[in-house]
Amino acid sequence: MAKQRKRISDITIGDYKHSETVAKDKVISQTPAYGAEVVQGTKVTVIVSLGQEPEVKILDNLTLMPLEEAKAYLERLDMNPLVKYEFHDTIGKGSVIRTDPAPNTELKDGQTVWLVCSSGPVIETAEFPSLIGLNYSTAKSQLESLGFKNVTYVKKESDEDKDDVIAQPYAKGTPVDVTEEIKLTISKGPKETEPP
Repeated sequence: MAKQRKRISDITIGDYKHSETVAKDKVISQTPAYGAEVVQGTKVTVIVSLGQEPEVKILDNLTLMPLEEAKAYLERLDMNPLVKYEFHDTIGKGSVIRTDPAPNTELKDGQTVWLVCSSGPVIETAEFPSLIGLNYSTAKSQLESLGFKNVTYVKKESDEDKDDVIAQPYAKGTPVDVTEEIKLTISKGPKETEPP
């Protein structure tokens, strides 16, 4: 009479390992081996596959890379790029200042990588004053006292006194970058009439 097979129910997972040939969640090996004769109640330990070992991904140095290129690079690596902005005096607007985590860090699929992007240098502004009717030298001094560094003028015929400001590029109270060129329009003075 043929021996009746006994059902073994005491199975435990001994470990999980990556495998190039056995699909994820399938058994790689077991102890005792398949086909071995055992007594009922024998403990069977199995090694379960995690699937193929994932490719190691190392974060490149993305400093100075345009933001859109850096985001595309991280998306190709199956990472989750997030962006925050900081002012920077030397790295141009729209370029990466640094990353978090830092370059050469080993990454996991789906990991969040922060891209700290430059907003350009801090812009110092001042509220533009009312200069209409002031002599050019007075107007220039007032602008320079507010921090404006590049004040010029253009002359135009007018009935106003010579060198008085007759037009200004911004309305009173407008915030203006103090490094911007400010060009005032000043009067050439009333047009001289020829004697009869």
